[in-house]
Amino acid sequence: LGFAGVGKVLCQVALEQAVELLQSSADGNVLVFMPGEGDINRALSFCRSRFSVDPSATTFDRPGKGFSFHLGGGGGKSKSKSILVGIRPFHGKLTPTERDAVLSPREDRVIVFTTNYAETGITVDNVRYVIDTGLERRARFNHHTNMQELITKSITKSSIRQRTGRAGRVSSGICVRL
Repeated sequence: LGFAGVGKVLCQVALEQAVELLQSSADGNVLVFMPGEGDINRALSFCRSRFSVDPSATTFDRPGKGFSFHLGGGGGKSKSKSILVGIRPFHGKLTPTERDAVLSPREDRVIVFTTNYAETGITVDNVRYVIDTGLERRARFNHHTNMQELITKSITKSSIRQRTGRAGRVSSGICVRL
């Protein structure tokens, strides 16, 4: 299966966990560490197909970009109010406006899919849950082709600690390592 195949499986599990946490908890944002931008784009596509996008609340409704949707408030016996949820990518190729949408969200709750870009130096507000695939994409020189290539690798112990530390900066948090 290799790391790339394992990465796809772990990313799918991470995505399912993020959606479940969002639906089963009352507050806090979810930060999901994915190996690379392609994995993030697949996660965004899956979420886009699963939830009804709110065109009035969505600024970046394009493939590979974030979007918003309403969750809850279905009426009937349930008295829960509808909340606005943002699904956002966070990686090195985003424009400043797209980065600001993650760092200062307009939504009530947010799921942020990120690479190791969010490991250090940037704090996403109100993250209570971190889901970590334990993988990253790394550049490596291939001596056979004389070219750089991106490979999927397990993260280091220091990266594990950094990613875990992203949960619960403001209040208690939970880190799920896959």
